[in-house]
Amino acid sequence: MSSLDDVPGAAIRVDEEFVVRDANPRTSIVFREPVEDIIGRSIDSYHESGLFDASALELWETKLEDVQSGATDDVTTTITFRPETDDRWEYDLRLRRVSDDGDVQCSFRSVGTSRRYEKTVTALHAATRRLMTADSVDAVLQRTAESAHEVLGFPGTGVRRYDPEREVLEFVAFGARVTGVDSRPPRDIADSPQGEAFRTGKTVVEAVNHEEDEYDRSSFTETMYVPIGETGVLGLGTIGNRFDETDLQFAEILADNAVAAISLVSANESLRRERERLDQFASVVSHDLKNPLNVAQLRTELLDQEVESDHLGDITQALDRMEQMIDSLLALARGGQIIGDRQPVDLADLVSKCWNTVEPRIDAELVCQTALTVKADETRLASLFENLLRNAVEHGGDDVTVTVGELADGFYVADDGEGIPPDEREEVFENGYSTADDGSGFGLSIVKRVAEAHGWEVVVTEGDDGGSRFEITGVETVS
Repeated sequence: MSSLDDVPGAAIRVDEEFVVRDANPRTSIVFREPVEDIIGRSIDSYHESGLFDASALELWETKLEDVQSGATDDVTTTITFRPETDDRWEYDLRLRRVSDDGDVQCSFRSVGTSRRYEKTVTALHAATRRLMTADSVDAVLQRTAESAHEVLGFPGTGVRRYDPEREVLEFVAFGARVTGVDSRPPRDIADSPQGEAFRTGKTVVEAVNHEEDEYDRSSFTETMYVPIGETGVLGLGTIGNRFDETDLQFAEILADNAVAAISLVSANESLRRERERLDQFASVVSHDLKNPLNVAQLRTELLDQEVESDHLGDITQALDRMEQMIDSLLALARGGQIIGDRQPVDLADLVSKCWNTVEPRIDAELVCQTALTVKADETRLASLFENLLRNAVEHGGDDVTVTVGELADGFYVADDGEGIPPDEREEVFENGYSTADDGSGFGLSIVKRVAEAHGWEVVVTEGDDGGSRFEITGVETVS
């Protein structure tokens, strides 16, 4: 990776002898040769090979000397490459000193591209937003091909997707000029320019030899193939002119954005499958377990009216324990990692409602020291508080005091009970962990899942009055 990769457009670094010591990938478009061949060559060797004339060489070297001597820190001039050919190109050349040893960074931008640069960047942002709303990989690839034509202005655009079974790149989408997706032959990744780009992960630019070309590109002057991660390749063709370094930069940005959009599609698909599995699990728990449990509870009540037995109390207690565990499992499954719309929630009001649902012991006390309003899914946040409050009253003793207070970027729930040993504080969030005989072991796991679904962090530490203190941070508040 070059230290110049973040420089907009093409850039090289030359030493005090005017020898190229570094170059970014876009330089290959300017100099028409691979980066590895550019590095190590001197400026005057390019004059000798006819890249620019003597006056351009003298101008460039004079400006380099000015920057190296400290006469100026930054200078811009214009230089013409291939002045006597149809491939003539003018560049704005900016020189900037980058080291005490006399190294100078030389960056190139085609004259005229600066006028379209800002407009293209704006359009590319809009195209990226469109990519990110695609609901499938195929839709991402189609929108990428269309954007290459509509936003970047390339007359011929298409996308090929990698088929791992056949080890070929199959044509799947086009933006303009390229037509007949089904009739376009696949390209082997081993011996095609498209395959080279895919294998190496680097953009490939080729001038089209109309007499000998075997890739059906006779309508183009030059083609460019940009890898789209491990998914495929974006192909671009230009007519009557050649790609410049800005074309390459924008094409690679578009391809990178396509990779990000594909990752988002995959993540959403994984979430959808997870949601379906959790819904199926919740359905099984709710129907196949809770229905027979309700029958058992009803039969136990009827039996209690008919006979007297010390065993009935134990049976009722066991059935109630089962019901609590089933309810916890349902909350865990339905809570999941997915939350609804975030709305402003008054913490004090919500905590008061949740306190009434946990049926605390008669001497337990709630102290609410917060006036925060936070942005959250209120139903999920209520589940978080109910489980934290229930945990406090179950483990804190008959006369426990539970305090809800504010943090710099969140809130906490603390009690003055016995607390949690430091070596067990990570384990408390694991499914099934409980120190109470009648605990389900799912309450704090639900707390962690709800917090993570909101993008918050939850940790447990020791409270000011002993006991446990659960801190939830990263919370967005409402003024």
